[in-house]
Amino acid sequence: MPASRVGESLVTTPPPVLPQPGLLGPVIVTGDTDRQTSLFTRAFGLEVHSVTRRTARDSERIWSVGLPALETTLMTPGTRSGIRLLEFTPSSTAVARGPENGDAKDAFKVIDFYCPDPERVEHRALELGARKLRPTSRYDLDGWSFSETHLWIDDGVVCALCSGDPVQFRQYVTMTDRDVSEVMSVSAPVRDPADARWFYLDVLGLNKVYEYAFADESFQSMVGLAEGHGIRAANYGSRLAEPYIGIIDYGRGARDVSLRGVRPPTRGLVACTIAVPSARDAVRAARDASLPALEPAEEEIPPFGRVTSALIESPNGMLHHVVSPPGP
Repeated sequence: MPASRVGESLVTTPPPVLPQPGLLGPVIVTGDTDRQTSLFTRAFGLEVHSVTRRTARDSERIWSVGLPALETTLMTPGTRSGIRLLEFTPSSTAVARGPENGDAKDAFKVIDFYCPDPERVEHRALELGARKLRPTSRYDLDGWSFSETHLWIDDGVVCALCSGDPVQFRQYVTMTDRDVSEVMSVSAPVRDPADARWFYLDVLGLNKVYEYAFADESFQSMVGLAEGHGIRAANYGSRLAEPYIGIIDYGRGARDVSLRGVRPPTRGLVACTIAVPSARDAVRAARDASLPALEPAEEEIPPFGRVTSALIESPNGMLHHVVSPPGP
């Protein structure tokens, strides 16, 4: 359909209905929207859904940052998941994460995708400026064989190319017949997985959809952990085949370094967009537990149109932009 301008937002497709509670996608604060858009559209198959210019007042209300911003919403065709890019003016020189603190905790780190042919996607991404700093990991989990490649892209963001039996991956994603699936998950290593579990279950009302544990030298080397120590993960969302948040416990294999409190305009994977039954109820639950939360407000948030939204900080210090249908 032709592009149309709604307010300050250039919208190219009709807004889909908000899905059931769960992860809608990551939020990246970038210093160069064009470069990130080029990489995610050309290497990962997302499409530009809308471009919205936020005033300083808008940004203060949504992000507690009094700076104007360009918000670009990228979507995987045929799905309700995507990536939001925020470029503030002026752009910050501070970047939350880099290879030197890749194992640091209490901040979002990796966007996971399923790729039937990861070498092909890796080649395209590297041509567009991504960096592969460590060899691909190959490991077994629950009787299945997987490969995983971590690519560092602009703004200190890591994209994981996950591959294996496509029958197995139909449990995790809906798009298995393309070069790249929709966002499968966004993961974060944390100091206290129990606090995260309580937050996602009791404050945001998500489900624990999957948990696993394994030890593999190639994986530990890829993420920079000491050998001999495995990882544990618990994943929260609506159901396994929809995008979910992955909370990772690196255990004793990681340094005790925290990135707690990363927030805009610092660049990086600073937040996630989460659909909840009621943003107002989520804010009340957060404040009852003495967690920081901005006042809920009705906003135009592409691709879902008018929603009630609020920014909530988890006990691990990570930001979650929660959205629900508008109303009390």
